Amino acid sequence: MRKKGAAHTARPLIPQTAGGFSVVILTKLNGEPIGVNSGQIEYIESIPESKIIMMNGRYHIVKESQEEIVEKVVRYNQEIRKGTKVEA
Repeated sequence: MRKKGAAHTARPLIPQTAGGFSVVILTKLNGEPIGVNSGQIEYIESIPESKIIMMNGRYHIVKESQEEIVEKVVRYNQEIRKGTKVEA
């Protein structure tokens, strides 16, 4: 827990929910964060950025590598099983 008034520059890796769905926070090419429902990822392509193809056919292009995305999703799933919130 951080002290009152202390600066906090790191954003949460995974917020509890966003619109009722748990999401993994990634970074768009323009630097903006985007929350991706990891349960809806169909597959990831490296192009050399990462193109995340969702089950509905839409896609997101993000700065994180394929390995980083998989690591975040695995970490998220592990923390959900433990019942804890992940902070970056």
